[in-house]
Amino acid sequence: MFDLTDDERDRLNSTRESQAKKYRQQLRMTRNKTFAINLVRNLYSQVDTQVVRAKERGLQFDCTSGCNFCCSLRVEVVPPEVFLIARELRKQPKQDFEIQLKKISAQASYANGLNMGRYDRPCALLKDGRCSVYDIRPSMCRKLNSLDVEACRRPGTDAPEDEQMVSNIAAIVVGANEGYGQAKFPNDSHELGQALWVALTDEKAEDRWFSGDTVFQALPDSY
Repeated sequence: MFDLTDDERDRLNSTRESQAKKYRQQLRMTRNKTFAINLVRNLYSQVDTQVVRAKERGLQFDCTSGCNFCCSLRVEVVPPEVFLIARELRKQPKQDFEIQLKKISAQASYANGLNMGRYDRPCALLKDGRCSVYDIRPSMCRKLNSLDVEACRRPGTDAPEDEQMVSNIAAIVVGANEGYGQAKFPNDSHELGQALWVALTDEKAEDRWFSGDTVFQALPDSY
């Protein structure tokens, strides 16, 4: 974690608390399942705005279309992100959907019991080296913007990132997740493949989550 001054820490805590309050109020005011799932689109817009602001400060990121070195990391998602992607995948033609489901099943099996450090497998949502759900990719994917692609090429090397942008995004994402929790929606993080498999094969998964149940497998780190 980056070293922060007291003023920076106070600012980020204020951002997180304000974000949590906003999401909690919206979720309580509009108690609707589809609204609760689609609200993460607002979060994605907020994350993207932070990336744009970083570029306006003169930063140049090495991430380009077709660059997928980071797409073999374990992707951690919260339930509304899972359901948003699952809804999109269901729009595919039947044959394409069945192929995708097999890839997700294989990823879910691979991920079982693996912590972040041991995980090394291309994401099941990659197609021809590109993210097939790019517009609704999870916040974990959106926030990773490398300053040096050469570092990404080296196995076991963390991508160099901009500290200010990463800290701002963390406050925004954590605050939104806390808002979901305060509104009584389960908000634990889960592995993408395992969660997607449940969301796509259990017709009651969305309803159970909306009623307050935890429907996805816990990360092995929390066993």
